[in-house]
Amino acid sequence: RFVGVSRLRPDLLNTTGAIVSSLPSFEAPAVFRAYGTLYILGSHLSGWNPNPLRLYRARGASLSDPDPRFELVGNPTFDAASFATQPTQVVRTTDGSNN
Repeated sequence: RFVGVSRLRPDLLNTTGAIVSSLPSFEAPAVFRAYGTLYILGSHLSGWNPNPLRLYRARGASLSDPDPRFELVGNPTFDAASFATQPTQVVRTTDGSNN
């Protein structure tokens, strides 16, 4: 088992095939780019039991790079468990100063 990342075809009806399949299994992946780096945020596989989140970062700036492998950054919440939640998307916020 693994998490695979792929591009959608222009018609959005299928994929072009797996580009990255080196990630271990986890649930509810949310893919996003921040400051030119690709990230995937997901949840451990433990059924209904609470568990920590996992954040992965790509080595390259794009999935088209020769080696788009992801490395584990860690748990961005620093909590032992993310109770009653799993990521589905990442929302950009600002502090009002355009930062």
